[in-house]
Amino acid sequence: MANPLSRFNLTHTEEIESITYSDYISQKSPLGDYKKISNINVIINSWNNILLTPRGSYDHDPEYGSRLYEYLYEPADADTMNNIRDEVIEMISRYDDRASIDSIDVKYIRPPNQGFVVYIVVLYEGERAPLTIHIKDTSQ
Repeated sequence: MANPLSRFNLTHTEEIESITYSDYISQKSPLGDYKKISNINVIINSWNNILLTPRGSYDHDPEYGSRLYEYLYEPADADTMNNIRDEVIEMISRYDDRASIDSIDVKYIRPPNQGFVVYIVVLYEGERAPLTIHIKDTSQ
């Protein structure tokens, strides 16, 4: 007997010409409004959540998130930059591969502050959009 899902996919995939992703995010307003986002903005929101969530902090999936915070006090050298890039690529490919990474650039924050900024260019259906991740010491 055929799997019902595969039968559905066989009969309905021809009808779908393009997929439109949409989601709602809360806006920072006194009313607590929600804003509808779509396509590449949904992906940017998802990637932002993946990369800023410390791995092990999500109860239902302890592997969800990234270890970017672990690089906060590592030496500001090429090896650490490569490890940060590898972490971004690994977590995005594991949890949300709807789009691709066009480029990744890492810049260190100069003292007296401690941290780094990851600049990612997201590529989705020919459209490019920036995603900026700030990892810094907030105790100062």
